[in-house]
Amino acid sequence: MKRLVTLAIMVAFILGTVGMAKAIEFKASGDWQIGINAVKNPNFDSDEKVDEFMATTRVRTTFEFIANENLRGVMRIHSGDRRWGAEGIGREDDTFEYDRAYLDFMIPNSPVNMKVGKQPVTLPNTLGSHIFDESIWGVTMNTPITDEVGINIGWLRQQDIVTAGGSDLTVRGKNDELDYFYAITPITMDGFQINPFFVYGMAGSSAYAYEVELDEIEEDTIYSTRSSYVYWAGLNFTVDMFDPIVVMGDFNYGRHSSDQIGVVGNETRGWIAALAAQYHMDMVTPEVFFMYESGHDDDYEGPLGQDRGGVMPSIAGDLFGVSTFAMSGSPLRGIGRATLNNYAGISAFGPSGKMAIGAKLGDISFLDDVTHDLQVTYYQGTNDKDLRDDGYFTTRDKAWEVTFDTHYQMYENLAAILELGYIAPSLSEDNVERAEDDDAWKAAAGFRYLF
Repeated sequence: MKRLVTLAIMVAFILGTVGMAKAIEFKASGDWQIGINAVKNPNFDSDEKVDEFMATTRVRTTFEFIANENLRGVMRIHSGDRRWGAEGIGREDDTFEYDRAYLDFMIPNSPVNMKVGKQPVTLPNTLGSHIFDESIWGVTMNTPITDEVGINIGWLRQQDIVTAGGSDLTVRGKNDELDYFYAITPITMDGFQINPFFVYGMAGSSAYAYEVELDEIEEDTIYSTRSSYVYWAGLNFTVDMFDPIVVMGDFNYGRHSSDQIGVVGNETRGWIAALAAQYHMDMVTPEVFFMYESGHDDDYEGPLGQDRGGVMPSIAGDLFGVSTFAMSGSPLRGIGRATLNNYAGISAFGPSGKMAIGAKLGDISFLDDVTHDLQVTYYQGTNDKDLRDDGYFTTRDKAWEVTFDTHYQMYENLAAILELGYIAPSLSEDNVERAEDDDAWKAAAGFRYLF
């Protein structure tokens, strides 16, 4: 892979030097991040010996090969989140790889835009999508229908494994695909915008082959899915007719059902709701927000159980709009980001049965090119209290968080970032699976170079 990426970069620069002769314009843009993180009790357990200090780098560079205003090719390479010293001394193979590669073009003599290949797809959201926000292979199309209404549709493929041999239950490569089809209808009127959407996914009969151990059946038997489907319906809206007051919100509902050989079946269905209100001022933007995810009932027996789950299914969510410490909103990588993932039963990237209530003073500005964000957030589980011994974040578990982040725009393309955070978790006393709930502290600093 590294040789292929090196070859692609060489070709890109060659094309850039002969762009006039070949009628190709070459552009490069990037998002380079370097950060140092120090977190006290990242796992909320002061007795656990874990790494509490690290430095990380993430490099993402996008190359665009532009033929004209109607056609371009896009490729992005990235280093992932590289921890300083992880490779030791010397060269590390396969450090860089691509995560986007697609054609972007207009259908001739029409307003229809097509993207084909591995591309970014994000479902409409307010605080980050609970369902999907990631790069994925697919074919997408968007076009205006009227001045106020548009349509965005697509086919996405998450999995297609090619192997041969094995029994009917273990063979992969035949009927093992995971596919999703979606439609978004953005509607923009004077003073408000709404984005209703629908996603339907289906899995082949061999898509979820796995090994389980159940008392009723033979151990280490491979099970597959006779049928499986998942769907989501959602509505996202923004109301700015009362500017400088802006109100945003989401409501999503999802259901997943599968019929597995050797198991009676399992099903999960759930919903999320989010609401945020901002008041834009010259020197500060106050904001309040609320997020709620449905949780599991007391009779839920896990993904292999026979009872219905109450947490909404997800593909690859990302709740970056909630917090820079507890959730995934920090531009700096490492242990100072998405910390509640270390607190068993909570996901900072998708639904897990939790609620959040927060107040924020954003874009506080007393000096030119320097802004601050001060936020206080309260979290509580929405899973039934009887699931606390199974490691779930329940109605008896909660956490408080305070963050203070500073952004200094040193140059047009370079920013210095300082993030400070504090999380105080509190578990029910009889939660034997997670007996520790020590406070976590964070101090992170770094640079972000955007070009």
